[in-house]
Amino acid sequence: MTGALALAVASADGATQVLVLPITHAPPYRPDDAIEIPADVRRASGLDDAPQWVVINESNVFAWPGPDLRAIPGRTPPTHIYGRLPGRFLLTVATAFRARNRGSTRAQEVRRP
Repeated sequence: MTGALALAVASADGATQVLVLPITHAPPYRPDDAIEIPADVRRASGLDDAPQWVVINESNVFAWPGPDLRAIPGRTPPTHIYGRLPGRFLLTVATAFRARNRGSTRAQEVRRP
């Protein structure tokens, strides 16, 4: 996995939970399992030039910060953020993820401690 797209949500007890969609260089087995990140969006977001996809048929949910988060090597100050994706692309991903989670076709959700 190259990275992840995260949505943070505050829970009733004040803890922050995140829903994370993986970003990968591996093309999806089925075209509707992922959204390709356009080259201009990858460049503007600090991702590399190789084709990449946001996976919409699986997600991870965990308390922020999570044990699987690692700082990006060579970044000072340390950060987990490669860059920010533009709103129009986030809307495309969110719409596809919501559509994927309607009816009988559901994204696989992995809850992390």
